Amino acid sequence: MEHGQLEAARDKCKMQLFELEEWKEKAYHNAKIYKERVKRWHDKRIKEFIPGDKVFVGAKLICKHKGLIPDLNVKACQPI
Repeated sequence: MEHGQLEAARDKCKMQLFELEEWKEKAYHNAKIYKERVKRWHDKRIKEFIPGDKVFVGAKLICKHKGLIPDLNVKACQPI
């Protein structure tokens, strides 16, 4: 290979690396924006609970500040 061809190949490689870095920065920026939007969306839908509220989590009923009620047929929140 001639000296001119090596320089051209080196310049092409540098340009590809710069373009790749640019794509990486755009992807990072877009992911950051997406994460912020999803967090805002979830934060808008969060309900503030007060002591004594019943909360259904999976297959267990939990009374905040009172503990876990293993039986779902229990009508009232009772400490265990």
